[in-house]
Amino acid sequence: MNNSKISSQAWYIIGIMAVAAIVVIIGRLFPHPYNFTPIGALALFVGAYIKDKRLAVAVPLSMLFMTDFMMQVGYWMGTQAYPGFYSTMPVVYACFAVMVGLGYWYSKNKSWANLGIAAIGGGVIFFLVTNFFIWLGGGFYAKSVAGLIECYTMALPFFRNTLIGNIFFSGVFFGVYEWAKMRSLVLEKTV
Repeated sequence: MNNSKISSQAWYIIGIMAVAAIVVIIGRLFPHPYNFTPIGALALFVGAYIKDKRLAVAVPLSMLFMTDFMMQVGYWMGTQAYPGFYSTMPVVYACFAVMVGLGYWYSKNKSWANLGIAAIGGGVIFFLVTNFFIWLGGGFYAKSVAGLIECYTMALPFFRNTLIGNIFFSGVFFGVYEWAKMRSLVLEKTV
């Protein structure tokens, strides 16, 4: 690859991440269906395209922390109904770090079907792990198999929104990136 292709790809990634940052902030701080956010898709995207894996993990987690902090400030001020800081934060953050790993897996197995598998798989992992810890430590459900089943059952609407958000925003982020790459190649051939 020549330097112009490397820099144009880097600009596409930077551009998509900038748009993603704005979408993440809007999607987390303004009214929206619960769990319909772009953060999972962003984790997949950076896992697929940022070579430094520590940086790839840091991008979605820092955006998540920033918006959690902003939500917490809003909660303290009485403008947000729910706090931004919560007991299962480490578990939630770990799930998004796993999604970065799924993005890395996708980068080695690129196809639209595998992107769908990564987006859905990330949503399933998030659903199973976070709700297990809510059941384990939240005090909302009986510490029994029936309580665990009730916890997962009550979380199904959130799970649906997580899947829809992951699939939709992954399609947008990866689709725009691939379109921009193809458009750039067409322009290079005509100029």
